[in-house]
Amino acid sequence: MMPRQVFALIALIYLFILPVCADEWGSVTRTEFYSENRKYMLRIKPHPDWPDKPGHCKATLYKGDKKVWSRYLINNHAPVSIFVADSGEYVITMDEWHSVGELPVVIYGDYGELVRVHSTDSLGLKDDILHINTSVSSYWWNEDSVSFFGPEDKYFFIRLHWGKWIVLDLYSGKLYPEEINFYNDELSRKHEKEWPKLLEYRQMMLAKHATRMLDSENAEERKTGALLCGQEKLAKAIPALREMLNDNASYKTNDPKEWTQVYFVRKAAREALEAMGQKVEGVITEEFYNQ
Repeated sequence: MMPRQVFALIALIYLFILPVCADEWGSVTRTEFYSENRKYMLRIKPHPDWPDKPGHCKATLYKGDKKVWSRYLINNHAPVSIFVADSGEYVITMDEWHSVGELPVVIYGDYGELVRVHSTDSLGLKDDILHINTSVSSYWWNEDSVSFFGPEDKYFFIRLHWGKWIVLDLYSGKLYPEEINFYNDELSRKHEKEWPKLLEYRQMMLAKHATRMLDSENAEERKTGALLCGQEKLAKAIPALREMLNDNASYKTNDPKEWTQVYFVRKAAREALEAMGQKVEGVITEEFYNQ
């Protein structure tokens, strides 16, 4: 058996011995998604009887009050996340409601034209199974990730929680890796000059998004922001992270001990501070309680 096959077999075994988590999905609550500059807005209208009417999630892109385009998305129900380019030229949808990992990335271009439909394999995640949690409904490939458009909306960046980057060329919809075999030297030289600039841009934007997430009203986003700040050693985030040591967001679990309340944002903030060499004392991240 080849090494790649052995790895795949081990990963598959590991997947099945992990506890499978239950999860719950309500109805779609967010239906409007804005570009960063707020000039464009995509409004979705999932069909109320989508199990009997799959593929009828209507999406309409607006520039101010003016309709730019309207079409049915390829989702059966609705996407989980949507990103609208500042230029209005591209819309990126992620995942299927009720089923993260299905239709993980879909790229729409001018006037809603379908540019490319990705699977987790085509995104290059075939060998990353050990980093990805699963549940009854979903394959959480983009858990604790951050995504944003590149310069002039030519590229789309996805930074995954284990540090892996996915870069997409939006014109073709294909992955845009560091190593590309071009058919002529001029294109190769252009890529060699452009790639370092893209690396600089994505690090700048990652820092911007990570620190902004620390102030989010959404506790999961605050936790993700803390995780990113710790991984990237963003020292300017230290004051905000220290404030988050008092964050009251929590969930209840029976792991590792029965009837445990976990303050997950505090925990992420503490770990981020410690990753940057900061001393943290007296922070309660878990409490035990009676039913």
